[in-house]
Amino acid sequence: MATKRQAAPPQQLAELARSIKGGLPRLIVIRGEERWFVEEALKLITAKAQADGLELSRHDASDPEFKGALLMDDLVASPLFATERLVIARNVEDLLKKSGKESSALTRAASAAAQDKSRGGSVVVTCRKLRADHALCKLAKELKGPVLELRKLWDSPPPWRAGDPTEAETVQWLLTRAKGRKLDLSPRDAVYICAAVGNDLFALETALEKLRHGGGKAVRELIGWDSSAAPWGAADKLLDGQLGPSLAAVEALYRGGMDDERTGRRNVDPRALSAILGATLRNRLRELARGARALEQGANTAEAVRLAGVKGAPTTVEAFGVRLSKRSAADWEGMLADFLDMEARSRSGGGAVLDADARFAFALRWRIEAPSFVRAGGRRG
Repeated sequence: MATKRQAAPPQQLAELARSIKGGLPRLIVIRGEERWFVEEALKLITAKAQADGLELSRHDASDPEFKGALLMDDLVASPLFATERLVIARNVEDLLKKSGKESSALTRAASAAAQDKSRGGSVVVTCRKLRADHALCKLAKELKGPVLELRKLWDSPPPWRAGDPTEAETVQWLLTRAKGRKLDLSPRDAVYICAAVGNDLFALETALEKLRHGGGKAVRELIGWDSSAAPWGAADKLLDGQLGPSLAAVEALYRGGMDDERTGRRNVDPRALSAILGATLRNRLRELARGARALEQGANTAEAVRLAGVKGAPTTVEAFGVRLSKRSAADWEGMLADFLDMEARSRSGGGAVLDADARFAFALRWRIEAPSFVRAGGRRG
């Protein structure tokens, strides 16, 4: 059975706002790594709770002063100053992990509070990641409560619109936010801002404030380049063969580096960036070569995806299928051979870094508009 695709985060927030008008559900689960959307969801929930006279109890496991015992007390005890209570437990993924086959203490307490018909109120849990089959996700759905998936917005257009950077989710989000502020922002300038700032939605909001108070100055005067990039994003653009976006993505990566979520710092070491980009390209080219060859041997797209070894969310599988059709098997194999040859020459040259210039040349050779390799997979000339 096909997995139902989750609505984009802005649509999920709109549905949340609509669904809680009649009252908060007993249990709400908020998953996802985009903090801006999580904050907006919590604003909607707490505003409704305050309007309905609920006592608010907030707990954040990432806070150095967090005390789990106080959270547990608020889940089981009656409110002091109101008839009902809203308990918000933030960043509690570690506290929801099972101990062997047993549910965690927090899972049991939150479940009991949500199902206690003798008391009203609501429980909200937020996690960066939580399995869809976790007990709390299942219970929320049973109780008709939302289970939100507030991922980061895509900073590149979907593969089937790869030539139009204005179709990127971040660009569309920025244009919507600008319209809400009555700012005259063109799609072209929105693309520049997203490239210069990155996909940090708080930083993009700050950019809009700069425009609002900019006194009519040009966008590029007000918004400087401070963007990092994801190597896998640059790899995707190189694979899609659109020259302009490929060059821009490679430049952004080597110029701005990449954010390391483990350390909270930005990695600008060209060797590290080249290694990550190289590994991503190598793996994806091998998958595409296998998938394209399977297609040409009579497999359908679903079979080709499986034979290529591609797994993941429905959007990941769909994007792979679309990209697969952009080149012949010989072209994908030729592109892989060219990349491996480029890496081999680098190693024989003492391990020289495959820098931005080398990636630019690779992008030029493999642009789909005018590929420089013949269909048989060999070099021209």
